[in-house]
Amino acid sequence: MPRKPRGFTLVELLVVIVIIGVLVALLLPAVQAAREAARRARCGNNLRQLGIGLHNYHCVYDCFPPGYLADANTYKAPHWSWSTALLPYLEQQPLYGVLGVGTLTFGNGASMAPPSPATQTPLSVFTCPSDTGPALNASKGGHAKSNYRAILGSQGSTTDNYTTITTANGVFYLNSCTTTTAITDGTSVTLAVGECSLDPTGQTYIGTLWAGMRGSDSQYVYTSDAMWWINSDPLYCINGTAPQAFSSRHPGGAHFVFADGSVHFLQESIDGQTLERLACRNDGQPVGSF
Repeated sequence: MPRKPRGFTLVELLVVIVIIGVLVALLLPAVQAAREAARRARCGNNLRQLGIGLHNYHCVYDCFPPGYLADANTYKAPHWSWSTALLPYLEQQPLYGVLGVGTLTFGNGASMAPPSPATQTPLSVFTCPSDTGPALNASKGGHAKSNYRAILGSQGSTTDNYTTITTANGVFYLNSCTTTTAITDGTSVTLAVGECSLDPTGQTYIGTLWAGMRGSDSQYVYTSDAMWWINSDPLYCINGTAPQAFSSRHPGGAHFVFADGSVHFLQESIDGQTLERLACRNDGQPVGSF
């Protein structure tokens, strides 16, 4: 007599489910790793675009853009920054025009530069795909966030002294007009811009913004809106403990674009002396492997 076809037993069905669960568990880390690798590649490409923009600016003005421009009487007021100056070289000429850079002051001169629809425009070239922070940076006045901050140098200071901010040893500082020839240590071994993440809870890293430097409160000039120090101090090293530290959501380190336009992923375990020499443009010290 022919046998009637039968379906799976409950035990067989459970075995199949267990096997599928094991396969998913094995594949999920690989999928997540692949996605992070893609996000990390896009982040590196953002910094390459910034490097190209910096060199296009240099071709026009014979120097890199300033961290921001101000005199001794106005340096604590809001100002456009290096990243705003790059907008025409990042295919953002219309936004540059709407902002009125060159004719208007950031925030129309108001204290701490309140946001506008233009300064709240998210720009993908300034956003790391791996960063989990919101599009608007509440830690920086509600302007659109940026995950890329310029290198002020290696000295490390929270001072609001005009002379100190205008004599930093990095590529970008107050009133800087750094030429490639002024980077005497070599453009291939001098940091220009690096990653800074934004903690969505506001408890650790405060990220930055692309629109400019908002000004000052009763204690500090908010130079971290545009640029900051990096060195071997646990506060200011890569993924350091300071809220302004250069940091990323990529495991183990962060991306940086160098003054020659090249992009490197620097490990958070990098030798402190090497990191400080990379941050300085003119100390005359040899830089080891990194």
